[in-house]
Amino acid sequence: MLDVREGEETLWITRAKRGESDSIQRLIEKHAALLWSLAMRLVFDRSAAEELVQAGVVGFLQAIEKYDQAKNTKLITYAVPWILGEMKRTLREMHDACKWISLDECTKSGEEPKLMERIGIHEDDEKLDLRMAMNELKPDEQKVICLRYYRDKTQRETAALLHKSQAQVSRMERDAISRMRTLLS
Repeated sequence: MLDVREGEETLWITRAKRGESDSIQRLIEKHAALLWSLAMRLVFDRSAAEELVQAGVVGFLQAIEKYDQAKNTKLITYAVPWILGEMKRTLREMHDACKWISLDECTKSGEEPKLMERIGIHEDDEKLDLRMAMNELKPDEQKVICLRYYRDKTQRETAALLHKSQAQVSRMERDAISRMRTLLS
């Protein structure tokens, strides 16, 4: 956290409200530790926290815009609810992105060749077998396969959406592919 006198922060706030990017950046840097602290309270995965920090910056900027210095409230006291609101909205969106994933949705998309090649299936007749193998996976494994092979998400994006680490997603993907290979052989 930057060591800033109260008068300097007041000046930065005034300039930030006018849209001066240097002052906005200074305020964000001054409160970066708080943004990270709030994000890490909501999620334990650093990659998901990064996304929440970005959302928190949006909330912080909205708070700066609406902040009234005449009310003798510290900016950060006023801004925390705005920051948390944006972070929670982002978490809901991340959760909703996973909620819509259903096995039918994944296997109807017509993009099975990538997954079929990875498992070692080459004929279209075996798509039904692929669906049956997907049904044998745990729900989290199904989500990983759907996000990775049907929604073209990276392991990092998948980890953030599922609130898991990238290593966990990698293991789940590897185990799911292995189990599907065994079921289809």
